[in-house]
Amino acid sequence: MFIYRLCICGCNRYIAYMNNCEEYMAYVFSRKCIFWSVACLLMVAWMPVLFAYYPAIFMGDTEDIIYMAYNYPTGLLETVKLRQEGVNITNHHPVVFTLIVGMVLKLVKGLGGSDNMAIFVYALAQYLASALILSYVCIYIGRDLKKEKVALCAILFYVFCPWITKYVIMISKDTFFSECLLLLGVQLHKMARGKKDRKQVVIIAFLSISVLLFRKNGLYVLMITYAFMIVLYRKYWKSWVACLVVVLVCNGLYSNILLPVAGITDGSVREALSIPFQQTARYVRDHGEEVTEEEQRIIDAVLQYDVLGEVYSANISDPVKATFRIEADSEDLKEYFAVWFTMLLKHPETYIKATINNYYGYVYPVVNDIHKLYRTSVGSMENANRDGYFNFSNNYDGVRIWLRDAYALWDLLWMKVPIVNLFATSAFYVWLIILAGALKVICRDRAGLGVMFMYFILVLTAVAGPCNAIDYERYISPCIFVFPLIVGIALQKKRLKEELG
Repeated sequence: MFIYRLCICGCNRYIAYMNNCEEYMAYVFSRKCIFWSVACLLMVAWMPVLFAYYPAIFMGDTEDIIYMAYNYPTGLLETVKLRQEGVNITNHHPVVFTLIVGMVLKLVKGLGGSDNMAIFVYALAQYLASALILSYVCIYIGRDLKKEKVALCAILFYVFCPWITKYVIMISKDTFFSECLLLLGVQLHKMARGKKDRKQVVIIAFLSISVLLFRKNGLYVLMITYAFMIVLYRKYWKSWVACLVVVLVCNGLYSNILLPVAGITDGSVREALSIPFQQTARYVRDHGEEVTEEEQRIIDAVLQYDVLGEVYSANISDPVKATFRIEADSEDLKEYFAVWFTMLLKHPETYIKATINNYYGYVYPVVNDIHKLYRTSVGSMENANRDGYFNFSNNYDGVRIWLRDAYALWDLLWMKVPIVNLFATSAFYVWLIILAGALKVICRDRAGLGVMFMYFILVLTAVAGPCNAIDYERYISPCIFVFPLIVGIALQKKRLKEELG
């Protein structure tokens, strides 16, 4: 009896303690100063990363972006026909992002700063903006969704996740694209839950334009999402139609008027054809003896037929896309797809294998090499210096080397510790979105389903990209940034009355 009473007393005290904790956390997230407190916490926590990887983390596209910011020739010019001679900027990488980076570099260097200082100033600005954006998301989870524990875990995730800490200082379009999409997800969820006013629609329109300008696949994500929301949320159909119209009009003005007037060339059509090109290359490798001379001629008008079997790589389509002939026109592509379809009927299993090999990392949990981000950065800096235009360099003093080694160990722990290493796989975040979306369907939570649907479409656009997610997490980086918000929305069981209209 004594033990029974002791257990009951202990359980009551634990319940009271947990209730007090929840009340205290609710009080903390209701404070006006909490936004700046969380933002400052993130800035302080990321400061050693900023110091260790000074001046910034580069990635494979950084060198091209910096070159185009100064209108220097890049390798991308070999993939397109220039719209205007002397204009070396292409829309392969977002022109707006290129101009922002270039503006900061030119301003700092114009004031006497070095290349390192100039790129550091940009990285610092992105670092500060990231802290504010992620702080806002954490507060939304804790204050609006009433998921204080999830909000606390979100703060810890943003502090300690090595992908987040590196992306906030990486010179990449993916960081701001991920954060703009994250903010858009919050605003869509707000409006779908019943908060609809003119200001809300304006905010969503602005964020939609930002998403559109920072990555090309943003157009497809937004178009399909808003079309879905029109059907799903008939109560606010006018607002969703307005958002869709804004996206279509802005994309039309930007792509068909503004860029041509500026003489800026659009990116190569090959970027959208990773899947069929990989399938053709594998077919040529495995069944080359069955390809007729006429089929060879048609394929060779689009891709360099003689090397397709040799350059084919199962996990990445870039080597095959590099054989694309820039002189190929719409008629050549029409004939190519006729041959592609004929080959599909002959050996569909080859096409299936080519696609699965290129994309299985999106559904099968293979641990990514997180430390690869820094190793890539070193090589990209060297490439940016190759023609003598720039002089970027890492610092190799003792303190920074020790810090980078410490972060390499931290990366290794995330990659090797069981359960934790799930967070180092691309598939984990993809399955989370799929399962959370299924849960929202079961709960009939349309507000949550809208956000899950948007990220599911993002995943589909990533699958249409060139790389397997087993060694290239960049295309699902928005899913990593949104992870805490997805959890917070997924755990919501109650719906507002406005949602039932």
